[in-house]
Amino acid sequence: MSTKTPDGRKCRLALSAMLWACLAQSVPAPAAESPAQLTAKYYQAAKKEGKIVIYGLGPPFLGPISDTFKKRYPGIQIEAFDESGRETRERIIAEQKTGRVIGDVVIAGPSVHQTLADLGFIEPYQSSQIPNFLPELVPDGGFASPFRASVFSMATNTKLVPAADEPKVWADLLNPKLKGKMASDDPRGSGGGGGLMASLEAAFGTEFLQKLAAQDIFFGKDTGTILAGLVRGEHALFITASHDDIIVARKSGAPVKFLKPKDGIRAAGNFQSIAKNAPHPNTAKLWVEWSTSEEGQQMLGKVGLAASRKGVVPAEPEADLRGVKLLPVVQTRQDMNYLKERTKRFETIFFKKN
Repeated sequence: MSTKTPDGRKCRLALSAMLWACLAQSVPAPAAESPAQLTAKYYQAAKKEGKIVIYGLGPPFLGPISDTFKKRYPGIQIEAFDESGRETRERIIAEQKTGRVIGDVVIAGPSVHQTLADLGFIEPYQSSQIPNFLPELVPDGGFASPFRASVFSMATNTKLVPAADEPKVWADLLNPKLKGKMASDDPRGSGGGGGLMASLEAAFGTEFLQKLAAQDIFFGKDTGTILAGLVRGEHALFITASHDDIIVARKSGAPVKFLKPKDGIRAAGNFQSIAKNAPHPNTAKLWVEWSTSEEGQQMLGKVGLAASRKGVVPAEPEADLRGVKLLPVVQTRQDMNYLKERTKRFETIFFKKN
């Protein structure tokens, strides 16, 4: 009977593997840099760049925010453009295709970021502050960071709807007394009306929308016109109102009130990302880290924006998300894939009468 001696090379490889496994267990992985370390590192490099260009946010909101940023990080200038997501998207695409990149940071809705990421025009980067944000308002995909929330819910004309009669839950909109007294943004497309109706459908089902459609809702394509109608008393409720618009109207003396039903409001993430080949990449990362910090998010709250970081106390009650239930939000890749299907379905529900 013969015995086989193990191959010497195999023994050495096995021993080597065991040794490396032991070393891996005994040597700790390098610690991740803290937010303070990151901002300090980026600031040192940003001082040499001296500037940042931001697309998608400008006056009046950016002024107080940028002033605080510049005091915190002297030597950095901010150039900002207040424009729609569509305008920002087209501007970035044109710059990237021509190789003449001017913009550093993009602030826009999820579909804009998804489009630019698909084209390879976004530099993947996420803030180290992500764990401090409401999970529902954090972008997926790893290429963008949270910034603020766009909040939508129902608003009333307080002269027509006293506090005792305010809807407490969304099902209250089915009250026969409200038939013909409500207005909404057109739900066809990617605007606030379509987004809120999609959230209501996800939360309560298509049957709820069908019952809501029977309430003879006035649909308009211009939010400003609908809001003016609410203020004048032509509508008792604006059921897809933006908190930004209601803040402005209320502070101007209009008899309006933003409601937060017990079963949820829609808060959709407004994100920020860094353009590929950004001319001021370190300043861009510094901005992302600071704007997602507690100080940065508190500044958003002070100017009336809805911050998406947990626990932020805003200056305006409409922007306060503390203790508020959020409706489901279908966004980014899902929203882009199903937008046409959703629009066709809402067309049938709300506009095709039997």
